[in-house]
Amino acid sequence: MVSASITLSIVAVIVSFILSVLGAFPLSDGTTVGDALPNADDSSKVQSAADGLLLGYTDIINDIASFQKDPDLARAEARKEAMFRYARELLGQYEGFSGTLSATLK
Repeated sequence: MVSASITLSIVAVIVSFILSVLGAFPLSDGTTVGDALPNADDSSKVQSAADGLLLGYTDIINDIASFQKDPDLARAEARKEAMFRYARELLGQYEGFSGTLSATLK
């Protein structure tokens, strides 16, 4: 029974981390995945994580297709900068996740 609760706590930490990372993912309309998804309760966090991955993925594909139809260097540079900002902000989240996961595993 104890191992099941430890496993569930590790899964909860990982899903929460995925949701926090996805929530800040910039979409092409200037919003984030977190803005587009409703707040998840404990029972729907895994579904929210899956929805966030799908939303981010389809937004990138749609963005690439839109550049094929209407090339715009200024828009492409703005999108690139938004992705770089997002990636830089993730560094602190990964460090925090590492500490939380290490504490959970001890």
